[in-house]
Formats: sequence, C-alpha cells, structure tokens
Amino acid sequence: MKRVVICLHGLIKDAPHDFVPFKKYVEELNLDFEVDLLMLYDISNKKTFKFKNKVKLLHKVIADYEEKGYEIILVGYSFSCGLCAKMAKKHKISKIILVSPVFKILTRKGIKYYFGLFFKSFKLRAKATVNKKKRNRLKKMNSLYLFDLLASCFYSLSRTNKLYKRIKCPLFIMFGEFDDISEPTLIGKIRKQVHHSVNVNIKFYKGANHVFIMSNKVDKIPYYNDMINFIN
Repeated sequence: MKRVVICLHGLIKDAPHDFVPFKKYVEELNLDFEVDLLMLYDISNKKTFKFKNKVKLLHKVIADYEEKGYEIILVGYSFSCGLCAKMAKKHKISKIILVSPVFKILTRKGIKYYFGLFFKSFKLRAKATVNKKKRNRLKKMNSLYLFDLLASCFYSLSRTNKLYKRIKCPLFIMFGEFDDISEPTLIGKIRKQVHHSVNVNIKFYKGANHVFIMSNKVDKIPYYNDMINFIN
C-alpha cells in the first residue's frame, strides 16, 4: 500500500512551508512514502484564513488520497495540530505526529510572542522596499491582515482544543524544552484526552524552542529521523 505523510504548517509569514526541508530529506533517502506539503492558507488572501475553508481543504486532500488507496499519516505543527485531531474522526488516519502543539488559545508566553509578530511584520516590509518581488507580496501583509490571521488561528484552536479525544491511532508528540509559546504542562492535557488504549510517545527536546522544527540555526536531521522512525 502506498503511504503519504501530509504535513500542515503553523503560523507562517511569507515563507516556504515549514516542512520543505523534511520533504527534501525524505526524497534524498529515497524512502517508501510520499510527503505532501499542504498550505492551509495564502497570506495574501484573507478568504483562505477562515476556519471552515481550512477544514474543507484538508478534508478534500485526505479524501483524494483515501480514494487512491493511500495509507495516511498526518503531521501538524503548532496551531494546526488540532486540525489533525479533527480529521481523526471522519477519516482513517494510520498515525499522527504533533510538533509543538498549541493547546491553549493564549498563554503568558504566547501573548509576548504574538506582539513580536506585529513588530516583525513592520521590519519585513521595511526591508522589502528595496526588493520589488518581496515588496509586491508583502504589501498585502499589512498589520490588519496579520491580525485577521491571528484571529483565525485563535478561532481554530477554540474549535479543536477538545478534539484530541478523537485520536484512535498511534500518536507522537514532539515538544521543545524551552517552547516560547506553549507550555509543557499543556501536553498532559492532550494526553488525558487521548484514550488510554492509544499508543502515545511524547518526546521533549533539550534546548529546543517552539520553532525547532523549522529553525535554520539547528541541525534538524535528528528531529526528522525521529519522525521517520515513528512513521516506519
């Protein structure tokens, strides 16, 4: 049976999908599964921010693979982890990987991080003024767009943070020791929701923060190998 790993991104801004390097690594190793990088929204199109549109897109992509007879593994990152849980009821998902799951809508650490996003968006636009290609894309990413995107992600969390009980397949949770958005104690709340019969593997990574899976400052190969070992 063919297998596909569908990777969902987190809250990103004018950047490639969080799991582009993972897809390349899998292809270099010539492993026996495909990696599909699903973009849940387009930063320049507010219509795609809506929760129902993200859910509809994810349902369609999974259904297409089911129709083709694929075994499906889901990988969620940050706010999209709850969407993986939501899919577990209507679709036959063989395994789920949650990376830096955000369970609570707001935390003390998270508020500081989100304010930082606004200031960073101003810096990005300032730097992009000398680059026509980036300027044309980033001019749509004004502060109001970022606010709408944050509001959309918060709404997604409010709709999905109680859905982890739907997970019936093996689950792997990857969490950074120094996560600057979520908190390690929230992982326990996810574990309590998941039925006791489900095989749950939780791994804390020393020195890692919320964005460890996408950071260019660290060697991500050990993280990718852990994901591959779980998938296989």
